[in-house]
Amino acid sequence: MSHLRTQIRDAVANAITGLPLTGPNVFKRRSNPINPKELPALSVYTPSDVFDSDFAAMDCVNARTLTINIIGNVEGVDESVLDQLELEVNRALIADFETGLLSGLTDFIVNASTSITFDGEAGKEVGEILMEYEISYRTDRKDLDIET
Repeated sequence: MSHLRTQIRDAVANAITGLPLTGPNVFKRRSNPINPKELPALSVYTPSDVFDSDFAAMDCVNARTLTINIIGNVEGVDESVLDQLELEVNRALIADFETGLLSGLTDFIVNASTSITFDGEAGKEVGEILMEYEISYRTDRKDLDIET
């Protein structure tokens, strides 16, 4: 079985695949730029996973806070399209947490921050929204693939 962090990242990607604006264009940890033909698109990656020292006294549990970044890219500079994309992502994640896989893997999920930028290089303007989510989860201290 894979690390619980991997399972959560996969569950997030699955939850946001098929949204009205981005459809199937969801990528996990893309290191190369997104092809303009794939826009609008979402990318999912996990830049940090922090151990909660408040639970250090517990022998069998690692309490952790995982940061998941979801980057949405759209062609053009219409900020309302990026706002709509955030709305779709947030609704999908919360719905999946309440009824689906994320609730089985995690304790909670919260949208911690959002930032929007625009880039006009290469003759095309592209809008980008970075949505940062914090996800609390627990693992067995000895087996990081087992949720407690």
